[in-house]
Amino acid sequence: MASETSMPQTKYGSRSEVWNGLALMTRGGLMKDMLIISRTGRIVSKKKSEQARRNYETNNPFKKKKKAEAEPEPEPEKEEPAPKRRRRRRRATVAT
Repeated sequence: MASETSMPQTKYGSRSEVWNGLALMTRGGLMKDMLIISRTGRIVSKKKSEQARRNYETNNPFKKKKKAEAEPEPEPEKEEPAPKRRRRRRRATVAT
């Protein structure tokens, strides 16, 4: 009879359980080969991590554009100022 020292593998579990081999997949369907550990130590989806990295490279707000790629800012159109509103004057009350 085989030794039963290891825990039985369940079908669904958390990402950490899938990573450690205690579960086959997450409820979302992620298996161990679809997961990686990020730089901050979290277990994340390999596909979404790659997608976020590519998105950050193309849309990085801190990355300086090269002068050839820099687009000149269009001049804002000058709008006519709105006409000033006239205020109604209150009539002076007469003390009787």
